[in-house]
Amino acid sequence: MENDEEKDYLEKRIQMAGEFARLEAKIYGTYVVYMDEYEGLVREFPDGTIVKIR
Repeated sequence: MENDEEKDYLEKRIQMAGEFARLEAKIYGTYVVYMDEYEGLVREFPDGTIVKIR
């Protein structure tokens, strides 16, 4: 049971970090780089535009 709680906590923290990064990108007019579900690198701009890097 403890592992499930730790996993849930970690997943929530990761999600919050991503949301914070998007908010900062919007404030500073930059973009966020991350791996999409197909393991490709993408840039996500504050207006919602997503550009594949590779």
